[in-house]
Amino acid sequence: ANMPVAGGCSLASLLWLKEELPELYNKTAVFGHANTVMAKWLTGAFAIDPSSASLSALYNTAKNDMCWNGEIAAAFGISLERLPPVIPSQGSPGRLRPELAAVLAAYALGIDSPGETMNVNWTCEITLVCLPKCHPSRNYNIRCHVLPGRWLTLYVMNALGVAYEWFRKLFCSE
Repeated sequence: ANMPVAGGCSLASLLWLKEELPELYNKTAVFGHANTVMAKWLTGAFAIDPSSASLSALYNTAKNDMCWNGEIAAAFGISLERLPPVIPSQGSPGRLRPELAAVLAAYALGIDSPGETMNVNWTCEITLVCLPKCHPSRNYNIRCHVLPGRWLTLYVMNALGVAYEWFRKLFCSE
């Protein structure tokens, strides 16, 4: 549904890389867009949505069937295995990486001043405290906050969330 024109679609860029920078092209595991990289960073899984995939000249844009067009890819020597899975725009490539979840949740909740705390309970219990400087310890994990000059401690207990799930299933089934 789109012409493979330079600067107008991913296929043109892939072909340029393949011709001009073959060592970089050959080292690349997956070709995608910015949202592909964000999906990998946030969940550990590559993915792309149809809106972005349709700008590649490699997607079945007219069908919008969540599939790459193997015929076009083969004609240009592009391996489908090097393209990210296409998922619905409202879909998710996977669960948010746990170590990011707490940091992003802290930011979203406005945890930005030293001493502010947050406690998360589900599959594990995480107690988080905002710090004005880095205090490493064997007793907890420390993460850089998304805000400069702030750090977050993360004390994780892996069993509590499972206990809540057991209670919910047993006593709150209705």
